[in-house]
Amino acid sequence: MSSSAQAQTVIVPNGRTLMFAEWGGPDGWPVASLHGTPGSRLGRHRDEGVYHRAGVRLVTYDRPDG
Repeated sequence: MSSSAQAQTVIVPNGRTLMFAEWGGPDGWPVASLHGTPGSRLGRHRDEGVYHRAGVRLVTYDRPDG
């Protein structure tokens, strides 16, 4: 993973853990990446600067464990 994003986790209501990452500026317009299978939080544009230039904060995720 690039140094511009760090893996984060959240516990969802059913108790499972969801891992996600954010790309772009923290104040950017939030955009959720709804990937297909296969896919994960690591799916992003290879030029991460595109998110900053577009003024977005891309949120990517992994499917919950379990």
